[in-house]
Amino acid sequence: MTPYELQLYADIFEEKREEKLTLLWLSEWLHRTEETPTLNEFIGKKEEESKEMSADEMLANVMQLNAAMGGTVE
Repeated sequence: MTPYELQLYADIFEEKREEKLTLLWLSEWLHRTEETPTLNEFIGKKEEESKEMSADEMLANVMQLNAAMGGTVE
């Protein structure tokens, strides 16, 4: 094993160690909180608002998918 390869293995080992310590710290922090946040709150992901499609919009989507899949309109 060359010194370069040894250094690569040492760097990977250190990264894995840091990841394990971070996960341990986060799990302990979550365990001690009074109110556990939801996953979306924890990772900071915002929910997108969905809107209802009208019948014309649905028909347009179906026609587009049909054409994309090689279907025909009868």
